[in-house]
Amino acid sequence: MQFKIKNNTPRTSARILIMGPPGSGRSTIAKNLCNKYKFVYLSTTELICDQINKRSEIGKISHNLITKGELSNFYF
Repeated sequence: MQFKIKNNTPRTSARILIMGPPGSGRSTIAKNLCNKYKFVYLSTTELICDQINKRSEIGKISHNLITKGELSNFYF
């Protein structure tokens, strides 16, 4: 007997969150996992830095927040 369960909920991809102190190798571990398992690597820090360098509207807002100290843990 074969059956198929029909589920109308949208499928979501797997997500992995890696936490640790600065300099602990979070980015390196994440990139290695993504390479090994063919995941997509996404770094919000790199995305924000890219927008700041492109001087986009989001980049300008982000830069202002960083300058004001509202994103105090952000390094670029």
